[in-house]
Amino acid sequence: MALRTASIFLIGMLLIPFMGFAQELNQKIIDPKYGTEILYGYCDRSGLEKGEFGKSFKEYYESYEPDKSVTEQLKLKQDGIEILVVLGT
Repeated sequence: MALRTASIFLIGMLLIPFMGFAQELNQKIIDPKYGTEILYGYCDRSGLEKGEFGKSFKEYYESYEPDKSVTEQLKLKQDGIEILVVLGT
């Protein structure tokens, strides 16, 4: 009985950290200061491409030109690297 209780406790303790990451993707809320719709929390490209955000995203995405010397350097160092983009709208 003690082993079973300990096992259940251990499984519960392992799952608790993941519960904090269970956010809705591309969640939209109304900004209380400006009264406009904003993306809140985690979002992906599809969230930026749709709705009110889509027009400006497309405009900026199509006009952006990365620095070729930088991208060439990054190609040599991309193994094992993960990039996290943090932005504000």
